[in-house]
Amino acid sequence: DTGSEKSYSYKLTIGMLIGRKSPYFDKCFESIQRIMETIPESELIIVDTGNEDGSVDKVCKEAEGRENITIVPFSWVHDFSAARNEAVKRARGLWYMTLDDDEWFDDISSLVDFFESDRALYKKYDYAMYTQRNYLDEAGTTYNDSSVVRLAKNRPDLRYRRRIHENFNFKEKEIDPYAINSYVHHYGYLNNLESRKAKSQRNMALLSMENEENPTDSHVIAQIIQEMMFTERYELAYIYALRGLSVQRTAPDHHIGMFVAMLVKTLRLINKDELWNYENRYVRKTELNYIESAYVTYQFATTAYEVANADKAIEYSSYFATAYYDYNRAPIDVQLAVAATICDNFCNKESYLSDMLIIRALSYELKR
Repeated sequence: DTGSEKSYSYKLTIGMLIGRKSPYFDKCFESIQRIMETIPESELIIVDTGNEDGSVDKVCKEAEGRENITIVPFSWVHDFSAARNEAVKRARGLWYMTLDDDEWFDDISSLVDFFESDRALYKKYDYAMYTQRNYLDEAGTTYNDSSVVRLAKNRPDLRYRRRIHENFNFKEKEIDPYAINSYVHHYGYLNNLESRKAKSQRNMALLSMENEENPTDSHVIAQIIQEMMFTERYELAYIYALRGLSVQRTAPDHHIGMFVAMLVKTLRLINKDELWNYENRYVRKTELNYIESAYVTYQFATTAYEVANADKAIEYSSYFATAYYDYNRAPIDVQLAVAATICDNFCNKESYLSDMLIIRALSYELKR
């Protein structure tokens, strides 16, 4: 640091943790090398949390005689943010990007365009996101996509927060990240019960510590619910969903729609009739903003189709109409994504899908 401002030697810093075993490291490191070759003003900082399979040794050989590769030994303290921040505080790039040792890019063109094109997009934004493709089987045939904010301007106070499921210390409601049209392959959550339980046991230990330290952190409670859902402990997920809604009454934030949707989903899975007690409050007379409302309405629509009966048929179709109307006021990318999701999940309910919805879904697939 020079005074209150950082001096930057590079355009981009890539920070990565390497764990004890890193079976996908070769693909990850190859991807990083292509990025560094194509964005010449870049550096790599690796935080070694106790690697035992030789992955760090490969980096050491590559780092010989190079100033833009740094390896930082780190004693594990049960805190992912603490480990990541060892790289962040050493970063000399104007931008900082996180990449894990079980994920990699195939196509880096959009990422490179963000930094190297004549448009100089990296000068116009403070954050950027791309897609993380989470594979559920080793063959890569089953996956789900999620948008992740993994790039940030390297301001002096940039840090990661939370022990696990960590993110940058931005205020989530205030950021407007640029969407990079690239995705990383991510194999961290393969869908077999044994690996799920092992990873969940580790995650829950850290989440419990974080929850004890910050009991009103909605993000942590939501991640606990996700862990419960991931390992099919739906009754516990239901209890934490109620707790999340309770927290919203004392420390409200923008997560309320997420907790209502999680509550609906858990109630659906454990077949509790009280699900419909929330219908009037969160669907017909909503307390949520339009995106939250559509997210919740979509969950009710899913439930409606699963338990469909003649008396409710008209109401069920109206849920779709409500969700679609709400998302029509959202940005076009959100509209396309929702249309594609609805069409994917309810393709056997053609009579309830409008031509416009199908066209939007097709547009989304073509864009991808």
